[in-house]
Order: sequence, then C-alpha cells, then structure tokens
Amino acid sequence: QSRGIDPKDIEFNDKWLNKSLSKLERTRQIGDAADYIVKQREEVAAAKKAVTKYAEAMGLDAGGWVAQIDQGASQLDVMARVDAYAERQKRETEQAKKRAEAQAAIDALHQKKVGDKVVDTNTGEVVKQPEVKHYGFEVVGTFDEAKSVADFMTKQGIEFITME
Repeated sequence: QSRGIDPKDIEFNDKWLNKSLSKLERTRQIGDAADYIVKQREEVAAAKKAVTKYAEAMGLDAGGWVAQIDQGASQLDVMARVDAYAERQKRETEQAKKRAEAQAAIDALHQKKVGDKVVDTNTGEVVKQPEVKHYGFEVVGTFDEAKSVADFMTKQGIEFITME
C-alpha cells in the first residue's frame, strides 16, 4: 500500500504465476500496474477539477458535468457538452427575449396613450402598465455567488448597477 491503493484494485495478471518470471520482474510488473492505477486516478481528479472550473466559469452547476467524468467520459467531451449546453441556453434566452419584444411590439400597435393612461384600441380597455421602480438590495456572499446573481439578471434582461 505504499502508493495509497488497495491491492484488490490491481487487476491480477495470470503471467505473474509463471515460475519462469523472476521475483524481481514480478514485483516490477505489479508495481507498474499499481503506478498505472495511481496515474489514472490522478488524471480523473485533474479532469474533474478542470470540468468543475469550466462549468462554473460558464455559470453552471458542475455536479452533473463532473459525474460524467466518473462515468468514463473524457474531459474534452464533457467540456464540449458544457459549451453546447451553454450555447443552447443562450439561444433559448435570446429567443424568449425576442418573442417578448415581438409581442410587446404587436401589443403596442393596438395601444394609444390617452393622457397618462394607455388604452387598447381594439377593446377600449385601459392597459395596466407595469410600474418600473428602483429596488435596492445587497448580495452577501462570495464573488462567484454575486457574479452568478448578476449573470442571472443579465440573462433576464433586468437592468442593474454594480457598486463596490
């Protein structure tokens, strides 16, 4: 256990039972097998760390992406999936915003300002306008948490002012 692995983790090779194999050579081969396991574990840990940082940099929760590494996916494949997912999210957000803008434009065609009220020209009803106000709040947390809140507000099309 000098390498910090359980002997059961080493895949047994039947050749190690051959009498023609010297004790020194058998020990070397077993050591090589153990070194290979250690190297694989280090590579998986490094891939998990890289995927975590990458997903978080894209504003995503890393858990599901890291789990894909445990399931045997390569770091590059997972990062490509993160890219595709983030791009799809961005596209969907942009499409939703465009739909809302288009609907607002359509609604505006049937609206007329009369005094301080807006009236629907089809129905004659007064259109209730959402009241736009300034709301102040403070985010208490890490920089990454504050950035996550800012990213969310940006995606939602909410205007905000950053103060430090």
